Amino acid sequence: MKNIYLLFTCLLLTTALFSFKLSKAPPRLPNLPLTTTIGTQTNAQELTGKVVLVLFQPDCDHCQREAEAIREHLDAFADYTLYFITYAPMQDIQQFARDYKLSGQDNIFFALSEVQPILDNFGSIPTPSLYIYSDQQKLVKAFEGEAPIKEILEHL
Repeated sequence: MKNIYLLFTCLLLTTALFSFKLSKAPPRLPNLPLTTTIGTQTNAQELTGKVVLVLFQPDCDHCQREAEAIREHLDAFADYTLYFITYAPMQDIQQFARDYKLSGQDNIFFALSEVQPILDNFGSIPTPSLYIYSDQQKLVKAFEGEAPIKEILEHL
């Protein structure tokens, strides 16, 4: 009987661990304070129109590949405002924007946010993570981890 109880407990714990998700995609634009590279302060909740949030780290090779893929398909993002968000130092953010030729685009912004609000809103996520929001601020699709650009474009 003790072995059956132990087996049941192990099965229950295993099921709970595999169903537990450390990340959580906000169903609406999150309450996420942002400071852009030009010093403007805003909140993701206040963004209007169709929005893509890209959470990234400048030294992440997956993030670099995703930035290149986005740059190669900028026309597909014409109806969206993209916010690349990180908690990296501002000089690293600015360098990333220049290196991947995304600075100076009218619909692309780079912003700094603190770690805790990112964790509070998204949970523990891999980088890059990309979230597409409709013009009603509702989540259309979440990509956690590097995603093929073709899949991203299908949801725009």
